[in-house]
Amino acid sequence: MPVKNIMNKLLIILIGSIVLTSCQLQKKSIVSKYTGDSRKVMNELIKNNTDFEYFHDKVRMQLKTSSFNQSFTVDLMMKKDSIIWGSASALFGIEVGRFFLTNSELTIIDKMSRKYYTFNSSYLQTLLPFPEINVSMLQDLLLRNLILLGKEPYQMNADTSTLHFFTTWNNVRHQFTVLPGVYEITEHQLFNESGKLIGKAQYSGNITGKNFKIPKKIEFWVYLPENNYARISFFEPKFEKKLIFDTNIPDGYFKAN
Repeated sequence: MPVKNIMNKLLIILIGSIVLTSCQLQKKSIVSKYTGDSRKVMNELIKNNTDFEYFHDKVRMQLKTSSFNQSFTVDLMMKKDSIIWGSASALFGIEVGRFFLTNSELTIIDKMSRKYYTFNSSYLQTLLPFPEINVSMLQDLLLRNLILLGKEPYQMNADTSTLHFFTTWNNVRHQFTVLPGVYEITEHQLFNESGKLIGKAQYSGNITGKNFKIPKKIEFWVYLPENNYARISFFEPKFEKKLIFDTNIPDGYFKAN
């Protein structure tokens, strides 16, 4: 399968796992609208957010659809609110492609065919019929930080072991599940206006270090237009003071779109 198609599948899964607003909301000011137990939980979730300037890890990814099932290693780097950059390697560590996503552009480099593709931010909205997304909220999704949609408080209900927060925004219901006591998000779910589940993300395990705790594994399911699955496993996350992002197009590559 061409590298471009693999990258598209990954982006569909990440984007489809949660509806994202066009601007990062100020979570602390939103929490002021909550009262009682729900306000306490929201404050604890914000306290548990992982803040960073630069992030780096070599992650293991698996992509699976009805037509293919592939695993590879991705050298993943991020600058907060600015860029998500990845270099994908296959067997024997051979680099097969790169991608970098900013708030204005997506670039995919296919190293096997010496081609590259560039798309403006509106291209991401053509992958799925969801509102505009941004880099900040994709980063929050990867690090299990709190994500809130819209401007109205979420409703909360509880069962014997978990807390559930939910809201409806732009005809899509967003629900996330929280473990009480440790105040960790374990799952996001999206439902369309008819109540059908269209995407979810689940977190498991923890990697803990000084001033951070992130999930060890994230699993994504997106059910549009076909069943798509991705698994991302973190290993040795590093929160650097500075990283260099190579966004140059190699010599001799031609633009394919």
